[in-house]
Amino acid sequence: MAMSAPNVADCAAAVAGHIFQGVARLMGGVASGTAGVNWADLEAAVAAVDAAFDTTLTTAASEVGGGTTIINALAASIPSPVSAGTAQQKTILACYVLLKRAGLI
Repeated sequence: MAMSAPNVADCAAAVAGHIFQGVARLMGGVASGTAGVNWADLEAAVAAVDAAFDTTLTTAASEVGGGTTIINALAASIPSPVSAGTAQQKTILACYVLLKRAGLI
């Protein structure tokens, strides 16, 4: 089930806190402030990843091709400029979306 707008905003704030305030550095050396990303970009990325988790495998395969992995299909769903982030930053984004969906943050 897709997150509400307030939940998307909460999740985007958590992602921003980790990626752009240096906390992510503790989680594997991710440099803070590495992309020109604004608040709307982060919310769009959170919403896109959230929607991707509700996409069926059949739909995902038709959208990105059947020869790709699930993680690459998920990464392909992230809009620009957030899609230009590092693998670590995109992993943090996906983890926060899952944590928010589960009610853990």
